[in-house]
Amino acid sequence: MAINEPKLNVLISSKQKEFAEERADIRAMMAPLPLLVADAAEDWPAQSASIRETFLKAAQNCAIYIGLFGCVYSAPTIEEYRATAANPYRQILVYVKDCVARRDAELAAFLKEVNDPETGRVVVEFRDWAQVRPNFERHMWAAIQRMIGHLLELGNKPVSLSRPGALERKRHAYVQALHEMGLPAEAEQAGQLVNALRRFAPSR
Repeated sequence: MAINEPKLNVLISSKQKEFAEERADIRAMMAPLPLLVADAAEDWPAQSASIRETFLKAAQNCAIYIGLFGCVYSAPTIEEYRATAANPYRQILVYVKDCVARRDAELAAFLKEVNDPETGRVVVEFRDWAQVRPNFERHMWAAIQRMIGHLLELGNKPVSLSRPGALERKRHAYVQALHEMGLPAEAEQAGQLVNALRRFAPSR
């Protein structure tokens, strides 16, 4: 069964007022990128669900997370990050803007946690968004290449005859993690998505 133009959600997470220009620019840059859909609060329609329910659902359903952090602590933004990071296969890109004013202590403590090399998170520090802009698309496609690696792994899981129960449970958790991100849970469909992603990925 072929995948018809698969779409991967990319959540843009930040305190909206602090990063209004950067958020608008990211959405504009993503508009022509194939297979990727910017998921931003500015575009969310009015609905009966609470704001918290809405942003947590967006965090849990995204394949790629883009976090923008600066000076102001935002509990919903932190909660979005934590919900996203709960899935170890989700791609997370974090951009931290220098503060002219003093950074909120709670946010400073959180950023130390995120910037821990052991997390493997991509963290980019910047003074002005113009510094990041030329490399943003490259960051996105690098994240997609890592995602391709996870998809290919779906068809290359080792088979253990001694402990099939444990292996099957591990595989089920792995498939579930990919499925939560909107990725196909079957090896054949994952291969089709890999081919589609490679077709659009820049050769450089």
